[in-house]
Amino acid sequence: MIFMAPHSQKDQNYEPIDQILQYELKEYCNEHNHPLNYKAKSQFSKQILDEIDLLKGQIKTLVDLQNVINTKFGTNFTYAQIQYQVNHLLEQNFGHPTEDATNFVEMRKDVVQNDGHFSFELGDDGKLEKALFISAAMLMYSRYFLDAVLIDATYGRNRFNMPLINIVGIDNFGRTIMLGFALLNDGTSISYQWLFKKSKFVWEKEPGFIITDECEAMISGNFMRG
Repeated sequence: MIFMAPHSQKDQNYEPIDQILQYELKEYCNEHNHPLNYKAKSQFSKQILDEIDLLKGQIKTLVDLQNVINTKFGTNFTYAQIQYQVNHLLEQNFGHPTEDATNFVEMRKDVVQNDGHFSFELGDDGKLEKALFISAAMLMYSRYFLDAVLIDATYGRNRFNMPLINIVGIDNFGRTIMLGFALLNDGTSISYQWLFKKSKFVWEKEPGFIITDECEAMISGNFMRG
């Protein structure tokens, strides 16, 4: 069996000359020299993809989704494989996330014109990194109901794979009310400091109490440092 392969070589004038090199296969061994790992070759069947599509908005983190899928179907999918399939399904259902990010940022004019607040920050590559949205109604609530503020992150369970931060208050009837929400490019204390600084600027005062989970980055980025 003869294999033909193109090859480029330069002559004395350094002009490329296309040549053909011939390779002859003399021996073939139909055995693997390493142990096979069939679990690493797990395939995404339609049933698995349907399950991911169903659960992607219900399970909090991709790690949890990875564990659920691998446990249910006896597979060994990596985090990156699950993340790719989730992003692919979101793009199939809703279009490319870049378009949504652009439309989201363009909402700023309407929000500000309607007496709300919209802050955002772009990275060096022009991608959305941080955003804080406070509508006019949310801003009105903040004038009266900042005695206790609950801040909770849903991590990357959205199509931007960015932590979604819910800022919630309690009104005079004991009902929860939205005071704002934010998207951050990561969950570091620096990002939370950005969020808290912007929130304090809009509210023009500090909340009486801040209630969070045990997220260390959120705690270290508290309002006292903002």
